[in-house]
Amino acid sequence: MLGFDFDDFESAWEVLAGVTTAQLPPERREEAKTAVRALMWPADSPKHFTNMTQFIIASRLTKR
Repeated sequence: MLGFDFDDFESAWEVLAGVTTAQLPPERREEAKTAVRALMWPADSPKHFTNMTQFIIASRLTKR
């Protein structure tokens, strides 16, 4: 599990959404940014994000 702390929305946006939204036209990128800010960052205060990655690994059984 990884944790990320951000002091402000702009920093979090650049790190967490910058790559994902880079290919959007500018007006769509601003629309997405406004929606995310309203939903996830209503108060201007530091936030902590966590990211948990699970790997499922399988191997093929061979007959003996």
